[in-house]
Amino acid sequence: LLAKAVAHESGISLVKMGDIRSKWVGESEQNLTMVLSLLKEMAPIIVFIDEIDQAVGSRSTASGDSGVSGRMFGKILEFMGDNANRGDVIWVGATNRADLLDDAMIRRFDRIIPVLLPGSGGEWEQIINGILRQMKGEAAAGAVKGFVDANLEVMRRNQSGSSMEMVVRAAYQQAMQRGGGGNQVTLDDLNNAFNNFKSN
Repeated sequence: LLAKAVAHESGISLVKMGDIRSKWVGESEQNLTMVLSLLKEMAPIIVFIDEIDQAVGSRSTASGDSGVSGRMFGKILEFMGDNANRGDVIWVGATNRADLLDDAMIRRFDRIIPVLLPGSGGEWEQIINGILRQMKGEAAAGAVKGFVDANLEVMRRNQSGSSMEMVVRAAYQQAMQRGGGGNQVTLDDLNNAFNNFKSN
């Protein structure tokens, strides 16, 4: 979401870098060379890499792939560190395991932004309302606040924004199935979806 927001606000296209590895000898490096050339051609562009600790390989020789991961990792580092690409190819990476990232990779990023779990009731309300807006849905008056007030302590301990998205989607489906023209998510919809989610 942060990468999409940066792309939207800056008016720059966003691409997500997927897995470019191949089982055939030499093809992984060829794929990477092609991708990096395309990025230069498409500039200015924002490149998003999810789970970057796994996606770009490492310098480790213990990967058992005859050094392919290490060579690809080195080529990506070289591209990211090239001042000719600065400002034209903007890299955004996400990871839950920053401790696994190579120091040289971390140095290539100008900003490190920790995305912490929400704490206050107001933050949770904003998240839930944002998820509903994305689905073109709406909540009945007071439903979101009532839900957050009743479940805040459990949410702080056990929930993340992505798990709450699953809860809100389930609540929205209940509202749609109920029909009646309004399709508003009620407090009962949210509580039922949350209770069912916790029991899974």
